[in-house]
Amino acid sequence: DSPITDGDIPSIITLKETDAAGVDVPFTGTINVGADVITVIPDSDFGLNQVYYLAVNNEVIKYQGGALIPETSVSFTTESAPLTLPVTFEDSQVNYSLADFGGTGSSIITDPTNPSNNVVETIKNGEFWAGTTVGEPGGLTPAVPFAAGLTTMSMRVYSPAAGVPVLFKLEVWDNLSINVETTTNTTVANAWETLYFDLSNDPSFDLANPYNK
Repeated sequence: DSPITDGDIPSIITLKETDAAGVDVPFTGTINVGADVITVIPDSDFGLNQVYYLAVNNEVIKYQGGALIPETSVSFTTESAPLTLPVTFEDSQVNYSLADFGGTGSSIITDPTNPSNNVVETIKNGEFWAGTTVGEPGGLTPAVPFAAGLTTMSMRVYSPAAGVPVLFKLEVWDNLSINVETTTNTTVANAWETLYFDLSNDPSFDLANPYNK
């Protein structure tokens, strides 16, 4: 018998997606000086909202008293980081969760004008009211921090034409009857620009509401 080393850990531990029959997750590991804590380090980031299965393999290591340790396993589910402002589509730990409605099709792609930047491409082939919600269903954490005189939000937009109306809408995620919206037109074609949306243009806008979707 010999002490456990870092190199032994992949033969002691099993790490898989979903369950014991799932896909292997490559990893390395370390054991502390006291030989009572093993740290498992996946080769790449865990997926978001994914179930993982981790087990100490059956009878491959012993207690200090000499008895072999039977298989012990645990399952856990990863979570995504909260969606916060500014929304950049760059953080691999955030689930931006795009939800299309009315006939749009949206996806996160590489910016065609800047390969180091991620953007959302939305193609509208449906109803005039079609659109895309970001951060479905829970929305932003915390809510948009509006204050007196601070009621405008901005968004970078790339449009194939000038004069295209862009409607920007905010809701309260757990009470969708509370919402505000305003529209701004694009001013250039085939180029990025910043559009500004003053939500106080909507008569129902209320600073007391936690707009977070």
